Amino acid sequence: MSYENVKILNALENETRLKMFKHINKEDMHISKVARILEISIPVASKHASILEDANLIERKIFGKTHVLSSKNKKLFKFAEESKEVITKDYQKIFNTVESLRRIASND
Repeated sequence: MSYENVKILNALENETRLKMFKHINKEDMHISKVARILEISIPVASKHASILEDANLIERKIFGKTHVLSSKNKKLFKFAEESKEVITKDYQKIFNTVESLRRIASND
């Protein structure tokens, strides 16, 4: 898996960033509006936006003190939602395997 893909997956593994990306995919938004919708502070929203920017998922346009966020790839959100479901199932399989191994090891 490429470094860029890893950055995308890491950026979208966080529920707040995934929700943020979902809203920005629907429409360009001021960072303060995103913060209000997600019920987080503007600095926290800005931190999450920076991670999404670093993963090349969104871009930030600055007009004076106003920051407007827009999606760089609207089709990616559908992929992200589908992947989250698959990844969650895979993590559950891994977790179950590790738990089984722990039980076996503790019985020895």
